[in-house]
Amino acid sequence: MRLHALFLLFAVMTLYITWVERSPPSDDSTIWLGVLSLLILLASVTLHELAHCHAAYRVGAEVDEIVLGPFGGLLPIQVQRQPQHELYVILAGPLINLVICLVCAPVIVLAMEINLFGLLHPLQPIGLSTDDRVLNQAIKLTFWINWLLFIINVLPAFPMDGGRALRAAIVSVAPDFGHRNAVQLVAGIAKLAALGMLVAAWLVRDSGSAGMVPTWFALILLAMVLFFSARQEAARIEDLHQDDVPFGYDFSQGYTSLERSKESVPPPPKRPGVIARWLSRCREDRLLRQQHREEDDDRRMDEILSRLNATGMRSLSSADRDLLDRVSARYRSRMDQ
Repeated sequence: MRLHALFLLFAVMTLYITWVERSPPSDDSTIWLGVLSLLILLASVTLHELAHCHAAYRVGAEVDEIVLGPFGGLLPIQVQRQPQHELYVILAGPLINLVICLVCAPVIVLAMEINLFGLLHPLQPIGLSTDDRVLNQAIKLTFWINWLLFIINVLPAFPMDGGRALRAAIVSVAPDFGHRNAVQLVAGIAKLAALGMLVAAWLVRDSGSAGMVPTWFALILLAMVLFFSARQEAARIEDLHQDDVPFGYDFSQGYTSLERSKESVPPPPKRPGVIARWLSRCREDRLLRQQHREEDDDRRMDEILSRLNATGMRSLSSADRDLLDRVSARYRSRMDQ
């Protein structure tokens, strides 16, 4: 688990803005509020990603790395291309943020007697920093930050969970449309959404702050994440498509395409760079670790099945039952392909 540079940039800008907006200059309460907001954001994003990991674990997938950004994880969890499993894993993250909001809401309404609707505004919440008590402030921040994470992550654009859910839903409803076309469609939607957020940032440049961060800065940062992630996802799916073309030729137009291709012989492939070779080694190591884990699970599975045959289900611990569920999900996933 590691922090992405965007999270660090977001944290630095938040602390800088809270330092500049002190009033009077000797009042450090604004700075501590910014620090508290960042800690709650880090904890909320981590819980969001752990929910993804738990769901992936339940369907037999493996997670080797988590990259935390300011709005969630920036490294998609690879699940077998089964829309039902993908949707289950994708929606687990936003749902945990929504559950946290539902837990905080009664405390805010009943114990603090605060109007909850003011905190539902994603960009300019009302009453967020009007309490001197640290606990009350933390509860309100927890509600608003998780509500904001939920809204952002259900956006139907990459790299947000809503974009991946939309892609899985398209493939599930229209299988003939194809995974590649679905990715390209969602990537186009993400780029349009990024452009719209840049326009919105310009229009609201003088309208206040989103919590401890100016609204225009939050919109620009989100637009950058959407645009570059969409472009990266579109390029990745095109690379995968090229790798699937046999012998480097597209025979969809018949064998005459091979003759036409002779007219312009493609240049020899370039030798991968240092970063590409390092990423390839990391991918190979990850696959090797996954293979070792599966072999270890299979050995433990044989032992559990022997004990199950001898003494029945009551002899199994919760860890044994989780292993049975995990291995069964992995085998079902392989059989469905």
